Amino acid sequence: MNVRYLSDFVCIRPDFIVHQEDALAWITKMHVEAETKQSNLDQDQMMILAGQLHRVFKKIGLGKEKIQTRGMQLSDLFAKTPDAMVVYNIHKKPKGNGLKEKMDVFSKETLRVFHKIYKQTDLPPHLIHVTCTGYVSPSPAQKIVSEQKGGHTSVTHSYHMGCYGAFPALRIAGSHRKSDIVHTEFCTLHMDPLNHTAGQLVIESLFADGFVKYTVSDIKASQSPCLKICALHEIILPDSQDSMTWQCEDWGFGMFLSKDVPLKIAMSLPDYVEELIKQAGLCSDDIYRQAIFAIHPGGPKIISQVQEKLKLADWQVAHSKEILSSHGNMSSATLPHIWDKIVQDLSAADGSYIVSMAFGPGLTISGSIFQKIG
Repeated sequence: MNVRYLSDFVCIRPDFIVHQEDALAWITKMHVEAETKQSNLDQDQMMILAGQLHRVFKKIGLGKEKIQTRGMQLSDLFAKTPDAMVVYNIHKKPKGNGLKEKMDVFSKETLRVFHKIYKQTDLPPHLIHVTCTGYVSPSPAQKIVSEQKGGHTSVTHSYHMGCYGAFPALRIAGSHRKSDIVHTEFCTLHMDPLNHTAGQLVIESLFADGFVKYTVSDIKASQSPCLKICALHEIILPDSQDSMTWQCEDWGFGMFLSKDVPLKIAMSLPDYVEELIKQAGLCSDDIYRQAIFAIHPGGPKIISQVQEKLKLADWQVAHSKEILSSHGNMSSATLPHIWDKIVQDLSAADGSYIVSMAFGPGLTISGSIFQKIG
């Protein structure tokens, strides 16, 4: 593998940073109002449903102890009237707007993100757009190139791979001398207020919006610390295709997560990590004792089970827990936020190794080993 370096991270926070308690209260309100519209609930039935939802949220354990704040690009939580909502006017449509209208919002809002990124930065020779929450053509990446008359910039789309989407983008970037990778994840477009199952409520209480750009190049172009790619490895676990799905529905993208996902991942991790270490030509004992582990926080159980299975110290997974707490799960944009946190962390010494992993439909385990270069 040709040597590549990650640098020049730019994290764009969504327009609204919401406390988890406020987000859960709003989600509860949307579910109750949607069911009331659909089923003509009376006041007592509305209170019963709200109580049931509250108990589910408490049981799944994704309150402020695990996630303090999340980013939202939509203003719907702050709308004073249903008609002021951009997507979730459930008085007109109990599930909110349909997929076409949601993709119109995705196109508009993510183009704004590209404008923020490339307001003062030149377009790269190669631009990779990563997302699993929107499909529009031309994409916002193509639009920004067209608007800025960037005829020298080619665009590649790397879509719909879920939370591990950063790693395929790194492989694509490996065939170019310099690429920018931009993630635009608009997870809050895909709430289903008429689905009150525990699985759906886990998704709605966990996922958030997030946007990030970083540069991958064959030279260490920046004076700031960067990450050198030492290994990339990906596997699909056998007989696991139904454990996690991400499907297009009329109302948006519907996700399913089986309860056994953390266990299946944990059982496969030791062999996977050993192969990753082997490809990097490193010593297993040194990695397990000294490396930082940038684990995609698909949820608190993912981090804890990976930590337990690999016998990691708290400090080794601290960056992953911090991003989950302050940002939520931003799908493919999450790991780049963790990488940026490690790059900026002065306590993460020059020369440190970082083992990074994410998981998605397949079930797919994808990961890398980086070395921090000062």
